[in-house]
This record gives sequence, C-alpha cells and structure tokens, in this order.
Amino acid sequence: MASQNTNQRYRNRRPRPQFNARNSHLSSPEHIPVVPNPDIPRVDLANQRRPPLIRPIPVYPQQPAARQHSTSSEEAQFLDTQPTQLHCYYPEAFYIADHVPTRTPRELRQFKEHCRLQYQAQRNTLVLDLPFSRVREVTSNPLNFQNLLWKTRTTLTHFGITEEYQWIRRQIRIGIPDNTILRPAYKVFYPWNTDGWNVSRLPHNHQ
Repeated sequence: MASQNTNQRYRNRRPRPQFNARNSHLSSPEHIPVVPNPDIPRVDLANQRRPPLIRPIPVYPQQPAARQHSTSSEEAQFLDTQPTQLHCYYPEAFYIADHVPTRTPRELRQFKEHCRLQYQAQRNTLVLDLPFSRVREVTSNPLNFQNLLWKTRTTLTHFGITEEYQWIRRQIRIGIPDNTILRPAYKVFYPWNTDGWNVSRLPHNHQ
C-alpha cells in the first residue's frame, strides 16, 4: 500500500525546466538589461591600477582686492576716498548766490585756463553778458531770488578776468505788480599772472 502511494506522487510531479545560459535574460524575471551610457567613462576592470578618466573642473583665480594705502590719519583716508566736486563757475553758466564765488586752487586754475583759451581764440577783449532773463530757466518767478547776487558780465582782457555781480531787488509800484530789478553790487578781478582775486564794491550808479 505504501509503495502504491509513492508511485502515485512521482507520477504527479512535472519535470523541472532546464536552465539555459543563453536565454537567461528571458527566463529570469529579476534580471534587467543594462544599456551603456556613452557619457559615463568605462572602468577598466582588467587593469585595476589605472583609475577612470575624470575631467578636472577648471578653477579661475579671483581678482585681487584693491589694496588701500595705509595712512596715519583716519580723516585723511576718508577724504581721499570721497568724490571731488569742482565748482569752477565758468562764464557761460549763470551764477546765483548770496556771496561772490570762491574757488580752490585747483578750481581757480581750471577757471583761468578755460577763460584763457577763449581769450586766445579771439585775440581781443571778449565780453560775455548774461541777461537776467535767463533766470527763467530755473524759476517761473524771479522774485524767488530776491536779495541774491546775479553774475551779469564777464570780461576777458590782456590783463585778466573781470566779473560783475548785481543784487536782485524787488521793485514796488502802486497799482502795478511787483517786479525785479538789478542793483550794482561787486566786481571781482582775476589777474592772469598771479593767484587769487580782488573784490571791490560797485557804486549804485554804476552801469
């Protein structure tokens, strides 16, 4: 009876399929085909001493920081780094202020050189007038500059530069809106051959 049951179990068994190495990628569901990537360098496993080829990343040197000159005075260091503004007050530009202009030695040199070039181009006395009507370029009401100085004329001669300034005054008349008038104020003379300038007061009847 036992031999009969044993024979029955052997009859019900199915033969196992033979593993074929050629069809391993088809018979094994866990195997995934590998496609080589041309961008990834291959490693030569046969020669372990030679590492894979890796291109180095270029490193560019940074620009050196600007070197700041040492100084014994912090104030001098601060002033040296500030932008320099020049106030030369050339004859072509109008001037409005409560005082006659002052210039640093550098501004004075550039002012005189600018005037000298104009005088040499004319080879004669050159008079540059600035009519008060030009004040309309900066304001709609000239009375906004009441009691200030207006540069009216610059004269270039063989001896030097002469500037004339007048006061901006209010003219009051009955039945008529207030108006602006100019009154003589100062004359400033800059000689060609020396530094500095001379200031003189103009009489009220000066024309």
